[in-house]
Amino acid sequence: MKKHKLLWVIVIAAAAVRLVYFLQVKDHFLFQNPIIDAKYYHDWAVEMSGGDWLSAGRPGVYMMSPGYSFYLAAIYAVSGANAAAAAGSQFLLGIATGLLVFFLARRYFSDGAGYMAAALYLFCAPVLFYESVLLKASLINFLNVAALFAAGGAGLAWQLSSGMLLGFSAHMRPNVLALAPLFLAVFWKSGDKKFLRMGAFAAGLAIILLPVAFRNLRYGNEFVLTTAHGGMNFFTGNSPHCLGPYTPMPFARTDPQVEQADFMEEASRRSKKLLTPRESSAFWYGESLRYMRQKPLDWLKLQWRKTLIFFNDYEPPINLDFYFFSREYDSLLSYLPVRYGLILPLAAAGIAMSPFQLLLGGYLIIYFAVTIVFFVVSEYRFPVVPVLCIFAGQALVLMFANRKNAWRLAAGGAIAAAFFALSNYDIYAKTFNFPTYRRANLANSYFGLGVTYENKNMTDEAVRAYENAISIMPQAAPLINLANIHEAKGDLDRAQFLAEQALRLQPGSSEACNNLGA
Repeated sequence: MKKHKLLWVIVIAAAAVRLVYFLQVKDHFLFQNPIIDAKYYHDWAVEMSGGDWLSAGRPGVYMMSPGYSFYLAAIYAVSGANAAAAAGSQFLLGIATGLLVFFLARRYFSDGAGYMAAALYLFCAPVLFYESVLLKASLINFLNVAALFAAGGAGLAWQLSSGMLLGFSAHMRPNVLALAPLFLAVFWKSGDKKFLRMGAFAAGLAIILLPVAFRNLRYGNEFVLTTAHGGMNFFTGNSPHCLGPYTPMPFARTDPQVEQADFMEEASRRSKKLLTPRESSAFWYGESLRYMRQKPLDWLKLQWRKTLIFFNDYEPPINLDFYFFSREYDSLLSYLPVRYGLILPLAAAGIAMSPFQLLLGGYLIIYFAVTIVFFVVSEYRFPVVPVLCIFAGQALVLMFANRKNAWRLAAGGAIAAAFFALSNYDIYAKTFNFPTYRRANLANSYFGLGVTYENKNMTDEAVRAYENAISIMPQAAPLINLANIHEAKGDLDRAQFLAEQALRLQPGSSEACNNLGA
């Protein structure tokens, strides 16, 4: 009974943290106005909730994963286009994920490991962040952990459910399909009814994947299981342009409304023929493979850089920056102590001191591989966090539950200390020689906020956002936009000064030259 009480204490405390956080941020501009990818998913969901679920504003083969927008559309169909309702559902699913983490840790290790793992997950700051924004990261975690849990069920319905859950996750981000062979291997080793288990799992996958594949065939004349943007992502992480951290391609805008079209246009230009979405994806895979063959040492060095990023505490953004929201919200997000750089070292100790678990260990290995083979950003790495929490919980139990085993404490502590030093080392400044990388990400977030304010005709707020961006790290773009605002207000001297500053930072900027001339 006491064990159940402890679990309820963890769950109630986690719910309280989420309620307080929601009350702190619910009226904030950023919460009410999704930006970048979040805006794309939100707008798509609004279109679908109007009734046209299959082709709403997105004709042809899907280029962005449709699953999350379908999820939002289902919520909006009931609540209206309400970001708060979507976030509330994600908070609930986040708590459910924590419970599943508990049950998985108990299944493979012990009750104690389960309590520790659930607490680590439910009070992890990036977890709270992803549950509160209109991004698919927290939903992917729920689906993946639920699939792992269902895989161990006794009846065939569990294996069918496991396949369906993994299929739903694939419609959020297709790289999860790399886990399918792992699940099949686990069922093969199960002995009893192994072929039926494998068949039920495969059937579950097919039930979820095939409708979207046939939809793509119907509207885009190409049979594509999920989306046709894999090649573009692969090239982004495996090309001469990639520096290790996520690097935008010079020929493509980072706005999700146009990025895929830019990639297709560039592929058609290079191949000198008009390409379909699937052909464009194949073209970019080919370009990456050509780079690997021609520059194998450079490519290996790039993979090493991505490996270091994967094991580093810093949460590298691709569109929404955890540190920007933490700073801008002034909420509980800034005070939760559990971060990736704490979970990973403990998990390393737990892995080293525990028997190998095919499902959980294989999950981590495969997710590591499919993440670094594309590119490493916080969102793409995030699905390993629940399983890392399970091993971290096991480490805490092994090190502290039995005080007589001092060697376990010493061995686990040494492993955790080594990984803590590795994960908290500033690789961007000291290894990659990118001393401004973190500041640039934060400054770019304030620049994006300023653009959003301008689009809403909130000029004073836009000025403050641009000034914040410039104070963090002077860059040409916010200076140019700020100059334009002062020009529109008639303050030509200030506009001239800002445009000249932009030109000093980015000599030859056509926009700055044009505006200065005007």
